[in-house]
Amino acid sequence: MPNATSALATRRHRLGALSFRLACGLLPAWMSRRSSRLLHEVFEDRQSEALEISTLRWALVCLAEVSSVAALAVRARWHGPKLLRLGPASPDAEPDSRTFVRSSFPAPRQVGLMETILQDLRYSVRALRNSPMFTIVALATLGVGIGVNTALFGIVNTVLLRPLPVANPERVLEIMTTDDDPPGPQSRTAMSLPDLRDYNAQTQALSGIAGHSLFFAALSDGSSSKMVLGEIVTGNYFSVLGARVAVGRPLTPEGDLVRDGHAVMVISHNLWRSRFNSDPAAVGQTLALNGTTYEIVGVAAPEFTGAFASVATPLWIPTMMAEQVEPAGTNDVSPSPGDTRLERRGHRWLSVKARLRDEISVERATAEMEAIGLALAEAHPDVNQGRRPVLLEPGSLRIHPGLDAAFSSVVGFLFGIVGLLLLVTCANVANMLLARATTRGREVAIRAALGADRRRLVRQMITESLLLGLGGGAVGMAIGVWLTGLLARTTLPVPVELPIEFAFDWRVFAFAAGVSVVTGLIFGVAPAMRATRADLVSALRGTGAVAAGGSRIQSGLLVAQIAISFVLLVSAAFFVSTARAAHDVDLGVDADRVVVLGFALEMNGYTDEEAVDFFPRALLRFAEMPGVESATYSTGLPLNTNIHYTAVVPEGVEPRPGSRGYSIARSLVGPDYFRTVGLEQVRGRLFDERDNRDGRLTTIVNEAFVARFWPGEDAVGKTVSSAAGREWVVVGVVRDHKVSSVAGPSEPYIYYSWAQSPSPFANVLVRTSGPAADRVADVQQQMLAIEPELVFMQAETFVDMARVLLLPLRLAAALLIAFASVGGLLATIGLYGAVAQAVGRRTRELGIRKALGAGRARVIQQVASGSVTIVAVALTLGLAAAYAGARTFSRFLFGVTPESPAPYIAGLLALLAVLAISHWFPARRAARIDPMTALRQD
Repeated sequence: MPNATSALATRRHRLGALSFRLACGLLPAWMSRRSSRLLHEVFEDRQSEALEISTLRWALVCLAEVSSVAALAVRARWHGPKLLRLGPASPDAEPDSRTFVRSSFPAPRQVGLMETILQDLRYSVRALRNSPMFTIVALATLGVGIGVNTALFGIVNTVLLRPLPVANPERVLEIMTTDDDPPGPQSRTAMSLPDLRDYNAQTQALSGIAGHSLFFAALSDGSSSKMVLGEIVTGNYFSVLGARVAVGRPLTPEGDLVRDGHAVMVISHNLWRSRFNSDPAAVGQTLALNGTTYEIVGVAAPEFTGAFASVATPLWIPTMMAEQVEPAGTNDVSPSPGDTRLERRGHRWLSVKARLRDEISVERATAEMEAIGLALAEAHPDVNQGRRPVLLEPGSLRIHPGLDAAFSSVVGFLFGIVGLLLLVTCANVANMLLARATTRGREVAIRAALGADRRRLVRQMITESLLLGLGGGAVGMAIGVWLTGLLARTTLPVPVELPIEFAFDWRVFAFAAGVSVVTGLIFGVAPAMRATRADLVSALRGTGAVAAGGSRIQSGLLVAQIAISFVLLVSAAFFVSTARAAHDVDLGVDADRVVVLGFALEMNGYTDEEAVDFFPRALLRFAEMPGVESATYSTGLPLNTNIHYTAVVPEGVEPRPGSRGYSIARSLVGPDYFRTVGLEQVRGRLFDERDNRDGRLTTIVNEAFVARFWPGEDAVGKTVSSAAGREWVVVGVVRDHKVSSVAGPSEPYIYYSWAQSPSPFANVLVRTSGPAADRVADVQQQMLAIEPELVFMQAETFVDMARVLLLPLRLAAALLIAFASVGGLLATIGLYGAVAQAVGRRTRELGIRKALGAGRARVIQQVASGSVTIVAVALTLGLAAAYAGARTFSRFLFGVTPESPAPYIAGLLALLAVLAISHWFPARRAARIDPMTALRQD
């Protein structure tokens, strides 16, 4: 063991020497070999001493010495003659390199850099420990600012940055298809199973191509049932991703051979632990999904949570069971032969991931896949003509191109807001340090008198600031973990639990550490420079003051705090106004007394025919229920989170080149639908008994549909065609209503008669005579009387369903109110400290004024007048910044514009309240000053 230790020390010694020689190579040619030897001798002494202590001490010494030589090289190349004042006698004269080395890199040094750093750290710890209240307030302030930023970055890291928990994630690509030229992100869509099989069979550059899609289903173990989010995957899914299983086996390609013939599943490690208590015997047991029994064949490894980094998937089933569940991902449907999505080449519903072979570039794989795409277009021109694959770099796609872009935009806005909050935090702590520097003048003067130069004093104070920053970072990290945990536990208004896991990996820790260091430097440099600029003699006598420039710095920081706080308050007011306007907007329907029930009968084992018969029977049940005015059913609903669209070609309107028609939101509606939802008829008629399977296909459109395709014309009697060639005649027009957004404009909508095209998937709507919220449970009981095992995915009022769309606006308003409140609190603390300090400096002056007859009101006015200029400048800058910010995020606003005065007035009133609070207590203390006591002060 001693020999091994000695060998390790020798290797480290050689490594340090090599690093130092490389650094010496940066020195200019005019520095002689003798000077280099001098440097090397000093380094050898330091390295040997450090190796005797610890490896960490040796590493820090090597880093410090190598950095010193690099800095010396810069000085020698650019400033050597100037610093030494040599003034060469001739152009060929060279500076005295040995003198330069000794002046810039003194040797031997009595105290090494490492020792001085440790001394500074020890002194900083003692100084902070001797001021516990200051330290606690500073750490808490920094913790809030850094914690909010860390929490937001943790969310971004989970959704956009964290790699998939699979083997070699840098080799995993995402494949999408598009028919646009050039292919924009919004045009990218999924892939059909037949196309995926052809790509997989013909590729040489990719070791495998796997498909997957999310789905919702009712999971039951015989004693309880709940809605879950699962993934339906191809048999090579686990092998392509390189995902391990902890128990049992993964799904295999053999499961893709027989339709509905291989009901097996792999469950997640979390589901195995929670439902089976980590029992290995769980493999071989069964669980039921939508009434179909599945055998558990494996348990995924703990680190694997699915193909989506932000959502943990509890189970995986093979694609051959697709007809037993309804995939919830992207569905792009073109007419094509086949009975199910498993055979239809035009039914694109699978997200695709592929693994790149070793030594194969993305460019080569892209060229190969495009060639295969051209071959498929020739073989199947009816569905693949013009369609080509798009290979995306690892990590470039997290959820969907459109969702990724929207999320990035929102995150950019939020980072701007929390960045402002962090600036308020830095300004507040800098003000606290400036105030503290005023009381440390004598301490600094004594250290300077004992021989400490200004550079050493500044370094010590910056060390103290960095220590505060790192401590605030530790507090902020804890706050960030708490905030993300709170967000993960928040129940969203969706029918299924979304197990979001925020991973605090090295990226988050690096971000928090970086923000802590930068923050420490931002708020620490100015106070350190000010504190070390005091007059030595006056400070030792206790009568001196710090440099006059310090008050200007402090005033500038106060201006920044007030201005940024004003921007935060105005931004919060804008979003509160937006949320209120969206809440009060006319939806276009009279839905205050409508209950909406959503369920999927296939979860209870119903066939399509049985499900179609279920809905008319349900209406008969509600016809006998007291307090019910009408009831109906519909496959889709406006203002729902899941809008159904169809491609149509209106009469007289040419479709866009290369498209199947115009994508329009649609619903299949049952009898009495328009009366139930309170949607007014404006032209023609509504559906009646004539609109049945034997009659001509009919449809009803809204006013926005007419305004877009037949402006100024009578829509009744015109026809609408589908991509498959079917034709409907318009028999009526209803008034405009909101479709996909409460805050957005009305959109075209088309209604079809459910009697002409019955569907097994529908929502039940019930109009009550009293408040709908009071009858939700009663309506549910009526449905359970028909089917006791019914699992409700939705049971709420129509208004509550629509308000779910306001969740992003309400969340943004709540966050901004929270950020603005914290910013206002920090500004209050900062202003209070500054005003209190000013009052303390003016105690003698104010005492004289009171002795000369100044009353209480006059003294309070004198205290407040000192902040008038600061507040005026801050409000001017804040108003300009708030207006610029409002114009930047104007696309998020509704019912209010950047020019609307109300948000600025609200922000001004809130800021005046902050100013009043921060000035009241110091002013009251000043008004109570005893003139005689004040006059006795030195």
